[in-house]
Amino acid sequence: DAADAAAQPAASRDASAARPQIFAPSPGMELDLRGQRAEDALEALDRYIDSAYLSGLPFVRIIHGKGTGKLRQAIRDALRHSPNVDRWQSGQENEGGDGVTVAHLAKE
Repeated sequence: DAADAAAQPAASRDASAARPQIFAPSPGMELDLRGQRAEDALEALDRYIDSAYLSGLPFVRIIHGKGTGKLRQAIRDALRHSPNVDRWQSGQENEGGDGVTVAHLAKE
């Protein structure tokens, strides 16, 4: 009855309520880094790739713009060394061409 339930410690009544659930929400399929300094962009990229990998995304699009190419090169160098990235390629013309890099994420 209700009196017996109230007498029990809360933990024994519902132990599952105390356990946090661990999940990785999807960060979305694109990260727009246009206009950022390379240092700031690389920090954001690292967090984004980790989150995308943990959420199970097969690939992501990184928008860096065309500009001088310095940001694109820094991003591609970082992707080349990331354990969570299997390979990368320039975006198709309809995706933004050289202003976008598509990173295919590693499988577990």
